[in-house]
Amino acid sequence: MPSESPLAPAWQTLLAQIDRIAPPRAWDARIPPFPWGDPRLSERLLREHLSQAHDLASRRASIIEAQVAWLEDYLPSRSVLLDGGCGPGLHALALARLGHRVTGVDIGPAVVRYAQEQAAQGLNATFAVADLLTLALDTRFDVTFVLYGHLHTFRPEEAWRLLRRLRQHLLPGGRLLLEARMEANWDRSTYRNWWRGENDLFGPASYLALYDHVWDEEAAAEVERYQILHADGSFEQYALTERYLTENEWRVLLESIGFGQVRFIREGWPSETPGGWMLIEATNDSA
Repeated sequence: MPSESPLAPAWQTLLAQIDRIAPPRAWDARIPPFPWGDPRLSERLLREHLSQAHDLASRRASIIEAQVAWLEDYLPSRSVLLDGGCGPGLHALALARLGHRVTGVDIGPAVVRYAQEQAAQGLNATFAVADLLTLALDTRFDVTFVLYGHLHTFRPEEAWRLLRRLRQHLLPGGRLLLEARMEANWDRSTYRNWWRGENDLFGPASYLALYDHVWDEEAAAEVERYQILHADGSFEQYALTERYLTENEWRVLLESIGFGQVRFIREGWPSETPGGWMLIEATNDSA
């Protein structure tokens, strides 16, 4: 018969508290969103973007190279481009090396600083810390692209405002490219997990993480909650929501803003998940 650990009462109390935690909902007002603009988080996130061990922040170099090759075949020569949510500028910098004029914007100061340092090596690329929801640039672009499903993370009303602002930054006849998750790339299950981590995205020292994954049927969204207990006793929690849209919902959304000729590119776009991602192309029909 197993003996009882002296830690058993503490574990029982902790488990009882965990079981009482209500599951997260889409854009849950009780839980702060990830503070992507926080300088300390941005520094830690930069390491994840540059890591070749996973595809969690940016894709690995081999996938990015394949996507850049696809974009180079797609784009007119010497295009004026906007990379919205550019991270450390891995796509934008590569396209600048191919002769395009590129502007990249991101809310994270450390990732933008990295991109600026790379661009200073003689590239025709400009990077700035900016929120896409309030973007106000002097340049108008031939093509704007927003990759890795970034649009999924915005509330419906925010996504509409963001797309409207991106359209305002396109030249007449300019094109918007959105990378979106396909049907097979959504997880509609609900589960909980935990792990011990150290010196990664969630903090510079050791911590204990409790993770919840929920499918919010009403919002048609995946919700992830991270509750982090740090070694010094401090506690943080963050949530990330990603909203599912059908192709028809994407089309209606884009056309409601004034985009025309909406096209879904389901094959040929390189990704780490075959059949998991597509590009949505929409044309700015304004004169």
